[in-house]
Amino acid sequence: MPPPPITIAFGSCHRLSAANGAANRLAEESILRKIVELSPSAFLWLGDAIYKEGLGSGTNSGTFDAPFNAMSSFKPYADLLSEVDGRIYGTWDDHDYGRNDAGRKLNNRTESLNAYLDFMNEPKDSIRRKRKGLYSSYVLDPNVKIIFLDTRYHRDDHYVPSVGGIKKLPLSPLIAAFSRLMVKLLGQGSNYEGEVLGEEQWEWLEDELEESKKAGPERVNVIVSSIQVLTTNPLVESWGHFPKEKRRLLELIGGKSENRVLLLSGDVHHAEFSKVGDILEVTSSGLTHSCSSPFYGFVCDIMLRSFPEHRHNNFYHVKENFGLLKFENGQVDVQIYGEDGSVVGETRLGGRAMDRSSIDWDENVPHLLDGRCSKNFMCCFGALVLLLFLALKLVLVLVGRSKKKKRMKKKND
Repeated sequence: MPPPPITIAFGSCHRLSAANGAANRLAEESILRKIVELSPSAFLWLGDAIYKEGLGSGTNSGTFDAPFNAMSSFKPYADLLSEVDGRIYGTWDDHDYGRNDAGRKLNNRTESLNAYLDFMNEPKDSIRRKRKGLYSSYVLDPNVKIIFLDTRYHRDDHYVPSVGGIKKLPLSPLIAAFSRLMVKLLGQGSNYEGEVLGEEQWEWLEDELEESKKAGPERVNVIVSSIQVLTTNPLVESWGHFPKEKRRLLELIGGKSENRVLLLSGDVHHAEFSKVGDILEVTSSGLTHSCSSPFYGFVCDIMLRSFPEHRHNNFYHVKENFGLLKFENGQVDVQIYGEDGSVVGETRLGGRAMDRSSIDWDENVPHLLDGRCSKNFMCCFGALVLLLFLALKLVLVLVGRSKKKKRMKKKND
């Protein structure tokens, strides 16, 4: 009798709010309940399990734990933890790390690291507590290995440092996205040598892939990167903004690995499939919010349609979502579920790793723009729409702040 299938759910970007009873409404409507209904074997956090901006660099360790404790006591999450019998694993992205778009220059990284490991119920003597970063691996089955990368702890600034974490700057995340777009429109940063993982983590990753190689060709390496790897969209944070590191990663997991590779990523508040050769990337982002929100919803669809070169089966989904992997009889099926629990996209990882030795990872992988936008009408149109929207929104925010100050002054008088 064949063994039962292994099912692994995954997701990212979960925001809790206690304002005006929102937390209670969120608990009743939580998409986490839809995950529990599927009875997965385990759940993987792809980043942003909580949002903790505003804590400040002088925060004590108790407060570092507070947002994670709030998530742990959130009933739908507690139910999920019980359903998978504690088998929840993960890595962080910028918001549970500490600040939007943050990298190695973030203050209090060690306190954040310890708070996250407590959230994961990591034993006090765990090897993870001795590392500089959240990278880790778990063998959930002889043929299934989950490898979590840490794309924050050692990461350098972008070619143009992001302003996305400056809370006093109106629309700072959108300004940061626009600056990333303009860098690529102008053909800058193509040879940028900024780092993502750090040398210690690179050596660890090589060892993990070598171990899988020894386990045999049936082993599937599921590699979790909180930011996207294969995307050609320059507005979002991705490995593409660190070209030297992206090349190294693809050469390592693609050119030197004999196992099948499945990439999982989050961060971008939409879901999509990307593919290069036989390397499939599945992005699932937005458990509680997505890029279809009223704030910039119409821009999201224009953005995604403007940069399709990396996309597999032309699939993307701009509403709240989560994913599910099913390992059975050597096959790996992937499904993306919407907020109502229905399947909105599905694909399958190939049955055997292809021969990747002849692939030129510079020439055969779609890159970010690198100055080529002048040849792409949709790209130029999308950039113009984003610029106009950003300018209008900035004016509205500034006008709103001015009116608020006048009301406060009038009230005080």
